[in-house]
Amino acid sequence: MGQPKIKVDLRYILALLVTVQASPAADLHDTKLKIENECDAAEHLTLMLTKIHSTLDNQEQQLRTARQYLWQTVAAVATEAANGNPKYIPILAAQTQLLAAAEKKTANFAKPLRATAAGLAQLIGAQTSLAEITDLKLSAQTPAAAAAFFTATTKAIPAQALNNAKPKCKAKYENKPRDAATTPRNYAETTTVKFYHLEALTADNGALKTPKLCAKAGSAPAADCSDGEIGASAQLAVAGGNLLKTTAVEYSSKNAEKGQFKATTNNNALAPPKDFVQAALEGLHQAPEQLSNLNFRAESLRAGSITEEQAFKKAVALAYIPGADLSKLHELNDKISAVIKSEYTDDSGSLTAKIWEPLGRVTLNKAETATDTTQTLKDDVQIEALGTAVAYRLIAAVQAKATSSGKKTEEDLSKKADSADKTGESKKQGDNKTTTNTTGSNSFVINKAPLLLALLLS
Repeated sequence: MGQPKIKVDLRYILALLVTVQASPAADLHDTKLKIENECDAAEHLTLMLTKIHSTLDNQEQQLRTARQYLWQTVAAVATEAANGNPKYIPILAAQTQLLAAAEKKTANFAKPLRATAAGLAQLIGAQTSLAEITDLKLSAQTPAAAAAFFTATTKAIPAQALNNAKPKCKAKYENKPRDAATTPRNYAETTTVKFYHLEALTADNGALKTPKLCAKAGSAPAADCSDGEIGASAQLAVAGGNLLKTTAVEYSSKNAEKGQFKATTNNNALAPPKDFVQAALEGLHQAPEQLSNLNFRAESLRAGSITEEQAFKKAVALAYIPGADLSKLHELNDKISAVIKSEYTDDSGSLTAKIWEPLGRVTLNKAETATDTTQTLKDDVQIEALGTAVAYRLIAAVQAKATSSGKKTEEDLSKKADSADKTGESKKQGDNKTTTNTTGSNSFVINKAPLLLALLLS
């Protein structure tokens, strides 16, 4: 079936452009690495944050590539417009619909995911800060007799200096990865997130020694002082120790219920409060499903399946089937299929040979793209250059149509403006304006070009 020579309605192309302007994620939660301290918990949160950001970034890259593909098609449409060849218009119609749907879908899922990411970032900052704070200790004080111990009315007991050259958690994993869990966590029914809160120290915390004021005998070091040491030779000392400790709290969400993450402890003597963590985890239970929906791929705009889109079929019917009634599109399926096989696809259903390879050979010269080099559409032509080239070619098509049809738009306007001037010279000037349509200050092409370009690039 040969390509028919038909009139290409530039308004249809512009309407499509205005409409346009208007990897399934892996499991979010790590289950294979240990979470045994604040730094482990912070890294677990960081892995989730990284997955969200990388998925969003990948989706944005896919959309950018798709926009590039779309504008390449627009350039091909503009190239063929002057020849009356409608081949690329159905492609443009379908790509427009697919990209618009993808951008809307991405926006719907990206907004809550960014809010979830912000909450995770807040928790990561809090968790790594708590890891540093737990190193804070009171310094041991040298044993001395009571009179010497209290050199004045009070005794200053300073904190032990912190000597972390690097952030504690960064240093912890700099040379080795986190240890693998003995048994992977099972998140089949319930998903959990662990966070380490500060908790008050009791008098005896096992290996974690609390600072204390005590008496000791003789010259034993402060750390060896005993509770209840008495005697004339007893000395006072301060045994150094930790001021703070952390305790792990799990926040869980039952997968079937798709509920928010809630703390699994009734302990309220925690810092930061449980409500702080629960608020930061808000929306996390929905994140895996949201990530799985960010699955748009730019190549779908060039897949053979694009010929199944309703927008594609409608445009084919309008371009190739005289008198087509779009309200009865299903009755035209056989004719549409025949056009698709003849003009678009090969035996395997691919558009490569008949569409994308010819499109890639379309040449854009330097004047059209306002750049320093002549390029083809298979090159990585920037969208700005494509937009300029499209405007250039559509304006040329409008100019050619106006010239070939013999219309004297400017002459008519001139006659209305100068109706009182009936001299031969006035008529001569009017004739000259008709034949120099692209140069006069009132030129139709020049006056309309900025508006056309604005529509294309808005």
